[in-house]
Amino acid sequence: SQGKKCGGEDQGVSFDQFILDYALGQGARFQEGEVANIQLADDQKPKVWFRPKGFDSEQVYEADLLAGAFGVNSALLNKFTFGYRPPMTWHTCQSEIRLGTDYIRDRFHDMIHIFPIYSNNIHYIAITPKGEYITVSAIGPYIKIRTLEAILQNSKISQFLPNPWETTCHCHPQIPTTPAKKPFTNHLVIMGDASYSRYLK
Repeated sequence: SQGKKCGGEDQGVSFDQFILDYALGQGARFQEGEVANIQLADDQKPKVWFRPKGFDSEQVYEADLLAGAFGVNSALLNKFTFGYRPPMTWHTCQSEIRLGTDYIRDRFHDMIHIFPIYSNNIHYIAITPKGEYITVSAIGPYIKIRTLEAILQNSKISQFLPNPWETTCHCHPQIPTTPAKKPFTNHLVIMGDASYSRYLK
């Protein structure tokens, strides 16, 4: 994201954080770190090599069920040999623009807006209010930030934006365009973008 952290500290609680807080409230235990490897076997519980944050060594865990809630950019995708095939993807563009909570409330009414475009490889643009920012997601096969900014300036979307405005940060996430093949096996289910698209479903 061009060396800048996308979003502000005052955007409230994200949906992911909401789900995590709920799970913790139900008795789950959260431990931050990195999953280094996973070993699956039909006749025994899966094993997970986990490196806690701040430690050099890995711990090995056995699990009754593994739920892989990760995206299509995860290095874990290459560790599955049970027939899983990740989705095909598009190289999209996502940016954030700081407009202020009052402006966003008056112009966007705290609702997600969808704009069909069908030009410059863009199928549609989604604008999602998030506190003082809007997240602008351009969905299409391959989109550059300058293409997205040109569309925002020269299309019907411009009437929703003040003059001037400036992109705070941007990134180019891969998004799935097809479902994954066989995103499950004994003791394992893959969820999230590594399983199915939330943008094109």
